Amino acid sequence: MSLAKRSPASQFLALPVGQGDAFYLRQGDASALIDGGRSFHGLERMLSTNAKADQLDVIVCSHNDADHALGLLGLLSAGFPCREVWLPGSWTTRMDNLLTKPAAFLAELIQNIKEIPELGGDVPEQGLLEVFGSRLVADNQYQEGEQPTERITHALEVALESDDWPIRGYPLFQIPNFEAPILIPLMMPPNPRARLLMEGVAATARIREIAVAAHANGARIRWFHFDAPVSVPPSRTDLLRGVNCGEIARIPAAHPSALFYLALSVANKESLVFQTRTVGAPGVLFTADSDLAFGGSIDWDQPLLITAPHHGSEANAHAYKRFSNEGLSCPGTKIWVRSDGRFRKRPGPSYLKTQSRFCTRCRGQDGPAQLVEFRTNRGQWAKGLMRSCVCVND
Repeated sequence: MSLAKRSPASQFLALPVGQGDAFYLRQGDASALIDGGRSFHGLERMLSTNAKADQLDVIVCSHNDADHALGLLGLLSAGFPCREVWLPGSWTTRMDNLLTKPAAFLAELIQNIKEIPELGGDVPEQGLLEVFGSRLVADNQYQEGEQPTERITHALEVALESDDWPIRGYPLFQIPNFEAPILIPLMMPPNPRARLLMEGVAATARIREIAVAAHANGARIRWFHFDAPVSVPPSRTDLLRGVNCGEIARIPAAHPSALFYLALSVANKESLVFQTRTVGAPGVLFTADSDLAFGGSIDWDQPLLITAPHHGSEANAHAYKRFSNEGLSCPGTKIWVRSDGRFRKRPGPSYLKTQSRFCTRCRGQDGPAQLVEFRTNRGQWAKGLMRSCVCVND
C-alpha cells in the first residue's frame, strides 16, 4: 500500500526565507524540507511558526548553491532534529579528502585557480564558480566505483574529532596563507581569480559543514547522484522519489580536481529533482534550479504543484517547454510556485505565461515576502490565504 493511500492529507509550504528556495511538505505523519534558502539564521523559527514543526523526517539539499544550501547548514548546525538528510552523490567523490585533509584540499583549490588561463569576456559579478560548473556538466558522466559510501561515515567521525579545519566561522573565513579573514559574499574584490577563490572556499565550507552537522545530529545520510541508475531500492515509506537521480551505495569512480569538484557541486543543470510518491493524489514536483533537460520520467498525470525552476529565471525556459509538451494536456490542475528575493530580471516571460502561479515575493512589489500554503482537499490542492502572482514584467 502506498504512503499516499494510507495518509492522503498533505500540506505544502513555500517558506518566505527572502532569497532562495525552502519548501516544506507534510504528507500524513511524514515531513520533509527541500532546500533552505540563503539565510543562515531563521529557518528553525519559520518551521516552528508556519509548519508547527519541531522535527523533520527528511531534509533534502538539491545542490550546493548558497540560496538553497546555506539555510540548511544553519538549521543542522543548530541541532534541529531530523531522521534523514539527502545529499548530492557528486559530493562523495572528494568528501574523504575534504573531511580528513582539508588544508591540503584548499591548497589544491588555490593551485587549480592559479593554473586557469586568463578569464576573458564578460565575467559575472557573482556565480563565477557556477559558470565553470555549467561548462563541465557534459563531461560528468556517472560511473559506479568500488568504495562504498559507508567509507564517508568514518571520515565524518575523523572530522568531528579533528582540529584540522582551517576555515573558521561563516561567513567570516580564515583561509591558510591569507593575512586577514575574508567575508563572503559581502566583500567581492574586482579580481575574478580572487572572486573564484572566495566562491570556492564558501562552497567547500557548505559541503563539509552540512555533512558534518548532519552526522553530528545523528541523521542518516543518503546520497543521490544526478543521472545515476537506482542502486539502492527505495524505502516504501519514502515521501519522495528521485526524478533525475538515483540513490547510490558506492562512491562514483571519479577523482576530479578540487576546482572541478566544487564547480560541479553548484551547477544548476545537476540540481537534484524530486517528486512526491503519490498515487491518485495531489503531488509536488521540486525542480530546484534544473531546466528539466534530462531523461527521467515526470508523473504529470495528477494535480500537481511545480516549484518554478531557478526562481522563474528565463535561463530555465526549457522546463516550461517540457511542461507544454508533456504536462499541459494531462489531467489535474497544475500550479506553479516561485520562491525568490528581489531581482530585476526574475521571473521571466516563460514563467509569467503559466496560467496558475504564486510567489513568495513578486517582482516589482515592496513589503515582506508571503507564506505560500496549499493543503489537499477532495483530491485537489486548495490554496491558503495568499495572493496570486502579481509580478511586473518590465
